[in-house]
Amino acid sequence: MTSKRKVLQQLSKERKDLLGKIDRLAQFIVKDGPKLSSPLELTLLNAQLRSMQAYLENLDARIIYMRGTTND
Repeated sequence: MTSKRKVLQQLSKERKDLLGKIDRLAQFIVKDGPKLSSPLELTLLNAQLRSMQAYLENLDARIIYMRGTTND
C-alpha cells in the first residue's frame, strides 16, 4: 500500500469520525440547547460546532487535493 493511500485512508477515517461528532453535537444543541442554564453555554457550543465544520471543510480539501495528485 502506498503512503498516499495510507494518508487518504487516515484522512477519510478522521473525516468519518468528525462527521459523527458534528452530528451528535448538533443533535444535542437542537434537543438540549434551550435547557442550558446560560446563553453563553449555547454560544460556546455553537462556536465549537462551527469550528468542527471548518475543520471538516479543511479535511475535505486535503482529501480532494491528495486524490488529484499523481501517485507516489
